[in-house]
Amino acid sequence: MNNIVDETEGASQLHGFYIDFVDKTMSFEVVLEFGARSRESLRDELKRKVLAAFPAYDIAIAVEYDFTE
Repeated sequence: MNNIVDETEGASQLHGFYIDFVDKTMSFEVVLEFGARSRESLRDELKRKVLAAFPAYDIAIAVEYDFTE
């Protein structure tokens, strides 16, 4: 999962990763670099990439902004 986030432009880090192997759900938070593109654009791209790698899972992604320098 870290590789997918690291390869996504504008995403700086991943945290709060949870996976349920029984219910086939996964959720995590991604920090968006300040000044980068919109949350929706980033979330949509990440969801496509994660679903390509884990097609059987229901994915929930929260996107936060990094306001530090």
